[in-house]
Amino acid sequence: METIAEEKREQAATLMSLLPEEPEAGAPDVAEVVFRPPGSGKRVTRRFLKTDSVKLLYDFVRTLDEEAIAFDNPQAKFNLMQAMPRKVFEESEAVTLEQASIYPRALIQIQEIEEEEEEDE
Repeated sequence: METIAEEKREQAATLMSLLPEEPEAGAPDVAEVVFRPPGSGKRVTRRFLKTDSVKLLYDFVRTLDEEAIAFDNPQAKFNLMQAMPRKVFEESEAVTLEQASIYPRALIQIQEIEEEEEEDE
């Protein structure tokens, strides 16, 4: 079990080093994204450029520690979604935050994908 945790920490550190620097608040073309993990009530806020890809949001979530995400399974797959209107954001480098209507700000829920759901697809 410790090996999985260590692997996740290494992956997070690698992704963190690849993430672009967070833009300053109030800068032009900046999207403010609030991530809401399941069940914890916590929120994590980060700014991105409107030209950043949706994949970058997924990479950022992968850098969060287990306490912030609160998944039952630390290796769980997840979706990023908007509650109202309900919309799941596919992990894509081809779609920018502006194209996905995440710019100028959005509340994004982190939804753990249950293994049964994954097998059904």
